Amino acid sequence: MRKFCAIALCAAVAAASLVSCQKEASNPIESNRTIHFTVRASLDNPTKTHLTEVGGEYSVKWSEDDKIGVFLGDNRTSFDISDITGDVATFCGEGTVSSDEVTLTSFYPSRAFDRTYANGDIGLKVEKTQKPVLCSFDPNMDILIGKQKNITISSSDVELDDLQFARTMAILRVNINANNVAAEVAGKVVTSLAFFAENTTLTGIASVSPEDGTISSWTKSNNEVIADIDASELITVNEPDGFNSVYLIVNPTTIAAGTSLTFTVGMEDGTTYTRILTAPDMEFLAAKVTEINLTLRDKDLEGIV
Repeated sequence: MRKFCAIALCAAVAAASLVSCQKEASNPIESNRTIHFTVRASLDNPTKTHLTEVGGEYSVKWSEDDKIGVFLGDNRTSFDISDITGDVATFCGEGTVSSDEVTLTSFYPSRAFDRTYANGDIGLKVEKTQKPVLCSFDPNMDILIGKQKNITISSSDVELDDLQFARTMAILRVNINANNVAAEVAGKVVTSLAFFAENTTLTGIASVSPEDGTISSWTKSNNEVIADIDASELITVNEPDGFNSVYLIVNPTTIAAGTSLTFTVGMEDGTTYTRILTAPDMEFLAAKVTEINLTLRDKDLEGIV
């Protein structure tokens, strides 16, 4: 059973910029009526967009530019973040309802949406190129599916509690070290990491069930994921406490023993190191962090024979 982080949803005719909902007199709902929504999301569980490790536990924070995608029946919309106060983020937006009985489906991030499928699945993109930050993954890559809610809309004022999200993808943490402290590669700042796994889907477009967040198939698949890292993040070879780690969002999958894994690491000074390893049995689990310890040697520098 996956953990869910609870959020509270309320609908009101307040302007989208307001942080709180303001109720007005109830009116009968009309077909295809647009309603203003205010969504409050708390972070009681570690399943959101920014990841930090404190005392061995992973905590999370909402980001100021977060946007969630929402289906009200077949009508798709998105809500923008308008306020962060403590552990609670407020999202505002408009949604159109076509009847008074609506299934509400939500997902994060809104930008991940690609298409809907005949079986009701949602196509969500996990980009091959990601921009992780120090001690965390790219906040725009974390794919979350909200637990569906069947709601009855009897007026323009609707309150819905206990909407919940689950993370659908796995988190890969690559710790980059040098084979000894005197190695030339030790202390270099990492600006890119390409991870290639033969015959393995790592990124692409996933067909995700809105009912439980499971992945039924990949309509586009890549066996590579690439980290494009700003040098200012100072992810550094051999640094302790996670400052040598690159975090990536990948498909929850199994890598069979014997699979060839290729790591290509680019440095701020323009040098590139490549290491090819043979995988043991590995499993990337949804909503879990899997660690790979990558040790670079001076002879892994490209151009060295």
